[in-house]
Amino acid sequence: MSGPNTPYDPVEVAALDPAQLDRAVDSARAAFAAAGDLEALKAARLAHVDKGAVALARREIGALPPTAKAEAGKRVVACFAATDNLIKGGAGQAIQSMNIMLGVDERTSLEDPGGWP
Repeated sequence: MSGPNTPYDPVEVAALDPAQLDRAVDSARAAFAAAGDLEALKAARLAHVDKGAVALARREIGALPPTAKAEAGKRVVACFAATDNLIKGGAGQAIQSMNIMLGVDERTSLEDPGGWP
């Protein structure tokens, strides 16, 4: 005879653990900082954004019971945004460096609000 039902779901394992998600963001941050060229940056993006721990956690959310999805989703979205912003920050730094090399104001095009359809 099995025991009483509990809110524990065995699918919610290490990939959705807040501490593991924090470690994944720290690992991504270190990989992006260490990337010395575009190939290394691409490899870091693939390893940490496209196929890394945060991507695995995003896939596992679907298997959670409805009551656990919202909280896990908030954690995963925060981590995904953090890793995604690492890439965007690097792009902004590249534009700023290009502006300086071209002798224009280093903020050129960085303060534009961008296009919106």
